[in-house]
Amino acid sequence: MTTYPRFTRRAALRGGMAAGTALLMAPYVRPSYAQENRLVCRDAGVGTTFQDIYARPFYEATGIEVVGVVSQTEPVGMIKQMVETQTYTWDMASGMSDAAAYQLVTDGEYLETLDLSAVPVWAKVPDQFKTEHFAASAVVASCMALNTEAASRPGSWADFWNVEAFPGRRALRGFPLDTIEFALIADGVAPQDVYPCDLDRAFASLDRIKDHIDVWWANGAQSAQLLQNGEVDFLNTWNGRAQPLIDGGLPIAINFNESLWGGSGFIVLKGGPKVDLCRQFIAFCLEAQQQGAYSNATGYGFTNPDALAFVSEEVAPKLPTHPDNSTNYVAVDYRYWAAARAEAVDRMNAWLLD
Repeated sequence: MTTYPRFTRRAALRGGMAAGTALLMAPYVRPSYAQENRLVCRDAGVGTTFQDIYARPFYEATGIEVVGVVSQTEPVGMIKQMVETQTYTWDMASGMSDAAAYQLVTDGEYLETLDLSAVPVWAKVPDQFKTEHFAASAVVASCMALNTEAASRPGSWADFWNVEAFPGRRALRGFPLDTIEFALIADGVAPQDVYPCDLDRAFASLDRIKDHIDVWWANGAQSAQLLQNGEVDFLNTWNGRAQPLIDGGLPIAINFNESLWGGSGFIVLKGGPKVDLCRQFIAFCLEAQQQGAYSNATGYGFTNPDALAFVSEEVAPKLPTHPDNSTNYVAVDYRYWAAARAEAVDRMNAWLLD
């Protein structure tokens, strides 16, 4: 099981964050307005955080406008089509998983290299959160969210599968990544033994609960809506989808036990016309102040350790990377999913229709 670093406030302060905003702005120079200063970036659609925390401050610092466009979850097929046809709806994408980024690299030349090694912030991000083609700006936990007013509150995925002992309306993601891992853990597979996934065992486990799933959700916004409207009592979702509802006073809780951790971040589409501007935007988003603001707004963890200096003391214990929430988790094996994704997606789609 991959071990993610545990960031401490003392370490962040030792990292020299006293310079704050002055250091943040140092790498960015307002470009000449002779060029077309506009980027289109796939936005994961977590409220207005992309605009508020990334796009608007970047425009104020550089004069480069970034337009966010919400799309389906993990739009690998869309990105391939854009690059293959050289018709770019987006210049880049945010909110991409490390698994999706790795697949786009292994399936062909769909992504630009980031070439950010000369930017000081690149060295701040631990190696497990970055590759030559991908930069994670957040740590996302796929976990269980529960209605605290429901009659029962499962504490594990085995409990979630135990419909007699834990009655209630349930939802699961209608996509294999996350759902396959939780099905295996519910069937008794230890978190550290999940990969490589035994798909036969996973679907046999899913067979046992299929008739008890009220909704197979398709994207993060839908999962949040199910919780907000009280349509289900518990489901798997990303912690950043549930936390704003909790902060808004809804009777919802997050269970980080047996959660699935992955990096969420940026990629640049191969062959696009504004690659250098995309790189500049990514470097900006990796800075500590931006990441801290994103954690404060969403509840997602950060990848730049210095960001802890910008996270409120109230929010820090809610993050997946907090020591209290990171004792029993699975780190996504994105190399496994790059090889198994197509087969698993086809199999799950057919299974859902059966």
